[in-house]
Amino acid sequence: MNQLSDIYERTGTLHHGYLLEGEQEKVIKELLEFFKHKLGIVVRGNPDVTVSKYATFGIDDGRELKNRASQKSYSEWKLFVIAFQSITTEAQNSLLKLFEEPTPHTHFFLITATAEMILPTLKSRLFIVSDTREQLTDDRSVQFAKQFIKSSKPNRIKLLKDIINSRDKGQAIAFLGELEEVLYCERDFVNGGRRANGLTQIQKCRRYLYGRSPQIKMLLEHIALIV
Repeated sequence: MNQLSDIYERTGTLHHGYLLEGEQEKVIKELLEFFKHKLGIVVRGNPDVTVSKYATFGIDDGRELKNRASQKSYSEWKLFVIAFQSITTEAQNSLLKLFEEPTPHTHFFLITATAEMILPTLKSRLFIVSDTREQLTDDRSVQFAKQFIKSSKPNRIKLLKDIINSRDKGQAIAFLGELEEVLYCERDFVNGGRRANGLTQIQKCRRYLYGRSPQIKMLLEHIALIV
């Protein structure tokens, strides 16, 4: 949870959806402390802070969550904490649209023992925070995203050549996920409107990539120029 606090202190913003790995009760306790001390939110008795626990999160639970998320909030923040031991494929698919186009100032915190049970399509819409491993590792995908950020705009397009030529939608989505994650954690990227616009554009392009016939080349070249 220190990762979440550190990122919020550096950026001053919250992602619309988080996937938190760790022991359920411990993570919930630390998360509520984060709401109270970092966001200044009164947790107890607050109708805009919902904590729900499930043995298995199913399709009906997904529908209920979407219904509650659509209801009017009473304050600036609307926070949903959803802890589960397992989650069905149907439920995950039902949440895709919700996390793709979240209501402004509404944030979701999914808590599970391991992110491995989450489908890649849903995971790509979430920012992963783990008690058991560092948020950013030194694997090739993260290093590639870091290299992309530091490169000039022409060189960025060259770096994306393989993804563009392969027309691999999954690879393009994975790249945008890593890029978003790195940008959230980069100290030098905290620069007001530029940061916010860059992250917004990444999320929009990722939504387009989930379409039937996305223009991968056009979307990635747009990211290369805008971020």
